[in-house]
Amino acid sequence: MPATANNRPTPITLAELRARPVSGHLQRIKRKSGDRWRAKWRDAAGIEHLRVLGRVWAGKGRPVEGYLTKQGAQRELDEILVQARRVGPGARRAVGRGVTFEDAAREWLRYVEPDRRRRATTMADYRHVVDSVLIPAFGELPLAELTSEMIDTFRVALVDEDRLRPQTINKYL
Repeated sequence: MPATANNRPTPITLAELRARPVSGHLQRIKRKSGDRWRAKWRDAAGIEHLRVLGRVWAGKGRPVEGYLTKQGAQRELDEILVQARRVGPGARRAVGRGVTFEDAAREWLRYVEPDRRRRATTMADYRHVVDSVLIPAFGELPLAELTSEMIDTFRVALVDEDRLRPQTINKYL
């Protein structure tokens, strides 16, 4: 990360750390062996994906196995988009970008409760901070790309908002 003249890191906005919107559409692809439905979508990490969903059904009645009507293909695309938006440890690994901050944070929550014998109120507080503060800011970011400058920028942004006490900001980090 580049540094400014006073050797401070160049600020990163919180918007740059948040996940991008998930979107996609259907394409009808012509092939010699018959037309196919293809889904094209971009996930929250900004990665574009393509997947052939099945053959185009042009006949009347219900499609046979392996064939899809436009509505059926749209339902499959909708399910793909739901999976792309889903929050959870397996969601980002499927993209192939490695372990994300969210994966690590959720794994830490699973570890800390039984192994460290935390009280229920402490665990509720941890979950609140992870779910409502840290994951919205860093969730989709691959853990290997997370830097101390990013965390410092996040802390500075929280201080600049001037709505949280210093103790609360320290607890978040």
